[in-house]
This record gives sequence, structure tokens and C-alpha cells, in this order.
Amino acid sequence: MLARRLGARCTDIGCVKVDDRQQSSVEGFYAAGDVVSDLHQLSVAEGHAAIAATAIHNSLPRNFRRPKRDGAFTLMEPGGAAAR
Repeated sequence: MLARRLGARCTDIGCVKVDDRQQSSVEGFYAAGDVVSDLHQLSVAEGHAAIAATAIHNSLPRNFRRPKRDGAFTLMEPGGAAAR
């Protein structure tokens, strides 16, 4: 299994062990659905995916872009000033 080869901890039946954000024991490696639980339900997989996507989004650096009036974007500095 790829997860084990990457160093992720797994259960005795081969499911990837994850935390409450769906992240495995390998930083940046998230898992969802049937590889995490033996429930085999689409709704469970979708819930896992939503949790993982939120955690990944929140871990990314902030995107300092602000839309211009014409629909384009301006890159913003952390203090709110436009980058040059």
C-alpha cells in the first residue's frame, strides 16, 4: 500500500490512521473514504474530503490578492498596500 510506503501509520486491516483533520502521520498526506474507514459509504467519504480540504486550505499561505473594479486582481502586501 502506498500509504505504508510513505510511512503513514495504518490499522491492522490496512486503513490509514488520521487525525481529526484527516491528516495521516505523514505531514501533508491526507486520506479520506474507504482508505480511512471500512464503512464503504459515499457520504462518509464526502465528509472526510470536506474536512481534509478545509484543513489543507487553512494550512496554505494567505493569498494577498484583491479584485480590481475591472475583475482583474491586484497582488497585495500583508499590510494591505498594493505590491509593485
